[in-house]
Amino acid sequence: MFVQTRPPQAVKYYNFLRNGLMLSAAICSSTYAAFPFPTKSVQPLSAEQAFQVNVAPLTKNSTHVQIHWNTLPGYYLYENKFKLTIEPEHSVKLGQIQFTQNSVIKDDPEFGKVKVFYGEGNLKVPIVSSYNNSFTMHVDYQGCLENLLCYPPERISISIH
Repeated sequence: MFVQTRPPQAVKYYNFLRNGLMLSAAICSSTYAAFPFPTKSVQPLSAEQAFQVNVAPLTKNSTHVQIHWNTLPGYYLYENKFKLTIEPEHSVKLGQIQFTQNSVIKDDPEFGKVKVFYGEGNLKVPIVSSYNNSFTMHVDYQGCLENLLCYPPERISISIH
């Protein structure tokens, strides 16, 4: 009977390759489980479509600014990225932002642990005093598509005359 045997160095090399391939397969499968790739190609929407941020109409007699958003499934907005600025700077004095929806804490890959909003929500900002008949208000916000991309900061501007 003829039995083919391998030299001891070949057996060690074979075991090394086999164990290396098994380790590589294990790493790849655990990485895939931790960071699953979408099964379909995801086409991100524009920020306007994904977040649908709107400012309620303002008049010279308005007592507060109200902002409404409706993020589509898979998208979220950062609480700390909502900012309101006025031009000219001292024409209107605004109070503190009051969110009507509770945010959730998210461990975000871009910013770490942050408060974010999913779905629909509102915020109100009191107009404390107005010193000028005309002003422009800028509303800045930023959000992301879950596990895929973060949008640059967005801005909506509203002029009151």
